[in-house]
Amino acid sequence: MSKIDFNRLTGVPKTSLKRSDAPPIQKGLDNVFNYLIGRGRMIKVGDPPLIILHPDLSVSTNLLEGLCRRLGAKSEIIYLDDLSQSFSDELFKVDSSGLESAVNQIYGRLQKQNCLIKTPDLFFLQGKLGAVNDLFEEQAKRKQEIANWSWSKGKGESTKRWEVKAHLEIIRKRQDERIADGKFHPLVITEGDLTCLWQKMFRYTFVDRCLHIKSKKYDDLLGFYTAMLYLNHAGNKVIGPDLFRFFMGRLSRVQIKELLSSRPKLRPDNTVLIDPLPGGLFFAEAFRAEGFSQVDHLLLRKKPNQIDLELSKELKVNYNRPEYFILADSSIAVGSTFHFILQWLDQQKLLTTERFAKPGNENEIERRVGTNVFAVTNFAAPEGLYRSRYPYEGLEFWVAGMEEATDSEAITSPLQVNPDTIAFGGDPAEVMSYIQAHFVPTKIEKDKLIPLILEGIKTPV
Repeated sequence: MSKIDFNRLTGVPKTSLKRSDAPPIQKGLDNVFNYLIGRGRMIKVGDPPLIILHPDLSVSTNLLEGLCRRLGAKSEIIYLDDLSQSFSDELFKVDSSGLESAVNQIYGRLQKQNCLIKTPDLFFLQGKLGAVNDLFEEQAKRKQEIANWSWSKGKGESTKRWEVKAHLEIIRKRQDERIADGKFHPLVITEGDLTCLWQKMFRYTFVDRCLHIKSKKYDDLLGFYTAMLYLNHAGNKVIGPDLFRFFMGRLSRVQIKELLSSRPKLRPDNTVLIDPLPGGLFFAEAFRAEGFSQVDHLLLRKKPNQIDLELSKELKVNYNRPEYFILADSSIAVGSTFHFILQWLDQQKLLTTERFAKPGNENEIERRVGTNVFAVTNFAAPEGLYRSRYPYEGLEFWVAGMEEATDSEAITSPLQVNPDTIAFGGDPAEVMSYIQAHFVPTKIEKDKLIPLILEGIKTPV
């Protein structure tokens, strides 16, 4: 993940405005937004839907000061981005001359359109994101070193491929031996393991073209949302569960939009999204927002060795036999969840196989199983990508944030937290309210899905 230029992205000035030197507000939305951003009470990312400012209205400094005080008292800021809802009426048009009443009207409209997020102010986030940018820079440097380091220096391409394959077989065997004893053992233990595995990932990226991390259109949004979620890396509680859920939903929405727009063959009548509960729910919500309704909710149970899974319950919604599948989960750590689902689809003979000429040797043909499957996730470690894709070489990954490795507890690093634990943490009543508002659009899902979600939260995969 590349460094996030917070100031450029949000338009925030290097120093905040003081009340004494804040100029009077003139007509024009840019003046209003600049005032709110300067006060640390607004984030505007990308190109939000147009907000109309009434031509006869000059928004007063007192009105905006009152709004800033209200937001400050509640530790909230206004948040607008490409996915924000458009305002059906004029945001700053008020029908009362009383200041308090006018502030209440504007605040109510912002609240109704889900444009308020919980954080002390814009500058608090700006300061905290500095540490995330340092982390991103370390990751980028590390991955570049691996990309530049020839693990089998001075040898031909075929020899390097063979040695990478041989080393991966060795570390897989080492892992399998521990799993047979009921214990999890991460693939990456030594520097050579990490380098070898990353070389395999680079081969996925540049040869097979199956790993999509960024897009030109949504690059800023992907980076910003991922950075916001990384604020809680290593267990730091910089943002609360409600704000973490907000940005999980935003990130998942952008990823699904990018996938569907880049793969027009995926249509509502031929595509099913499979989401393991509860982590895949954010993608299911995004999937429905794009006009797709076929969803297969799975409740899985992971065994103590962190690898083997079993299917506990399944809920199909608007389900027909599809041509294509999207597997969606919040993170891929060791890859056991996606690997299990691929095996499950394979057993039902739902995977397609295509034949391709090998890169660099058009006379040699290879079979790729699972070419009708797309895997989308917020975070992924190379170990999980490798395990998920072996032996399903046709699988196509769509990843927002790449991790470096997994630890002995099957948690990715440097994120070092299970995103589901944060997203479905906090006050139980607030979690239930969020679930009902976002994940249960139909009666069958209200009656049958909510119990599965709650069970999944208690026993996460």
